[in-house]
Amino acid sequence: MRTSAQDRGLEGARDIASALLSAGNTARHAHKCDLILDELSRAHRTEKQNLATLVLPIVLQMANDYATNNYDLRNEAACKIAHKMVSQLNDDDKHVAKYGLPYI
Repeated sequence: MRTSAQDRGLEGARDIASALLSAGNTARHAHKCDLILDELSRAHRTEKQNLATLVLPIVLQMANDYATNNYDLRNEAACKIAHKMVSQLNDDDKHVAKYGLPYI
């Protein structure tokens, strides 16, 4: 049986995932990726590190999806590129990317 804290954690995770999926869809169809990247380039370095703490595990998951054939034509290119990127990392870097970038 889940506790209310676990339910809130799951709800928060779903909210974040939904926001990311919506933002990706909006950026793609509004052709605003370059504008977003430009804004991110000016973000505080700690905020960039925090963002990487979320983005890098997503890339690792997409690479794993490619390795386990958990993709189709709609996301094959993203998973394949992620797999190529992750294949260049050593095991220590993969672990840090998944479980904890330094927070200074």
